[in-house]
Amino acid sequence: MAFFKFKTKKEDKQKMTTLEQIKKAYADLSDDDKKSFHQSISDRVHESIGEQEHDDGDKDSQSAAEVVKLT
Repeated sequence: MAFFKFKTKKEDKQKMTTLEQIKKAYADLSDDDKKSFHQSISDRVHESIGEQEHDDGDKDSQSAAEVVKLT
């Protein structure tokens, strides 16, 4: 007689890698939430680049209003 062990949701989550969990969470987002997520990441990248340029002594020649018009 064969015995089958069924996995519980907790066991499935424990075996998922962090990347798999992130991919699943992203896939579960609505389209609006995905757009918001992408905008948030984009904003953080631009802020980081701006800080790095500032630390290197580079000065941004564009005003915030000009940047907003471009996007």
